[in-house]
Amino acid sequence: MVAILITHIVIAFSGLVMSTASLFAPSARKISATFGLIALTVASGTLLVLETHSSILSSCMSGLVYVGLASSGALVARRKLAYQKQTSGRK
Repeated sequence: MVAILITHIVIAFSGLVMSTASLFAPSARKISATFGLIALTVASGTLLVLETHSSILSSCMSGLVYVGLASSGALVARRKLAYQKQTSGRK
């Protein structure tokens, strides 16, 4: 149980770090990794809620905030990457 919680925290933190890194230096690999980490965070969070029988409301609110922040970063990075590819083709 403690191992799952630590893994969940590490995955979530890694997702935020990768999302931030994608904003500053966008690449398709970083964006894909960010979305993969978001999916792993949601999966491990679901497992934690099911195992601990914790309050679904507080868990879902925290999860929605996390998914919103990490996804927003990844989507902005994807837009920046598309713009970079488009403008580099014009040269």
